[in-house]
Amino acid sequence: MRIAMLIDVYGGVYVGGGIVHIKNLTKYLKKNYSCEILIFSQPFPSFFARLLYNFWIIPVVIYNHIKNPFDLIHAHAYSPAIPAKILSLILKKPVVYTIHGCNNLDLVKMNLRKKTLIYFLENYFLTQIKYDAQITVAANFLQYPNVNNKIYVISNGVNDKKDFVKQFNHDKKIILFVGRLEKIKGLEILFKALHNFPFAFELRIIGEGQEKENLVALSKTLKIDKMINFLGKKIGIDLEKEYKNSDLFILPSLSEGFPLTILEAMSFKLPVLATKVGANPDMIENNKTGFLVEPNKINDLRKKIVWIFTNFKKATFVGEKAFLYVKNYSWEKMAEKTYQIYLEVLQNEK
Repeated sequence: MRIAMLIDVYGGVYVGGGIVHIKNLTKYLKKNYSCEILIFSQPFPSFFARLLYNFWIIPVVIYNHIKNPFDLIHAHAYSPAIPAKILSLILKKPVVYTIHGCNNLDLVKMNLRKKTLIYFLENYFLTQIKYDAQITVAANFLQYPNVNNKIYVISNGVNDKKDFVKQFNHDKKIILFVGRLEKIKGLEILFKALHNFPFAFELRIIGEGQEKENLVALSKTLKIDKMINFLGKKIGIDLEKEYKNSDLFILPSLSEGFPLTILEAMSFKLPVLATKVGANPDMIENNKTGFLVEPNKINDLRKKIVWIFTNFKKATFVGEKAFLYVKNYSWEKMAEKTYQIYLEVLQNEK
């Protein structure tokens, strides 16, 4: 099976959940099903680069198809929906479209953002274009009206880890955040929740983004800057060390798709505190495999962190349960389910 995989950013310094998803998907499709996959992308995350991508990628895919025909096209949200649909019509090949989150739809529904052009474009790409099959990593997407009726929920995965004894800090609790420094990630809410906090703590922030300067300024205004470390991008062993050395993982997002960082934190036996958005409630059973709070609620977040540190032994048991639970999520299973959708789509074309 020969697949044209479309994603508008891939292979550069930018690393997001969709990119990790595609790396693992292609790995296991090649390994287990002998698929031939060509990824059509570009490395620059700027708006202009992404916009141009949607134009030049069409002749590039057509050229490669003439040399050696593709069996199907698999596009990943958001904007690759347009070139994928055009290519599907020109080449008469089926198109599968994977949704990695619906942030603007979620935020408008929560009255946290007004309907802008970006909202209408996202809604069009995700719900108004007819595909041969849609895949969403988060079941909450199913709530939105959609012209597609073949929509499959396939969760992301995580690399399996052998059991180990987790060590926690005693004098000062280490809180970890991993993600892009953007408003949608809710770090401003977390900072305010930690203002005049009754426990000694250090907040270690892994990631980069346009909100860094504003967050640094806010930390100084709240007089918590000495307790916060902005560590930039970390990957591989360096990132694993951060998970291993932390006591609590917090993801205070206003909207999410299927955040891989939650599964990663669970795989290191870290207690996880996250907001009830996206696939978070699907991954976390409150007070059993993690802790959930409503998004954009400073006092609720603060109270939950205080409870966790006050009852930290109970929280570590939750982390142990999460370590066992996270074994249900496998990249190999994700690839298998995706491959079965490919087979079904191709069978329907006959």
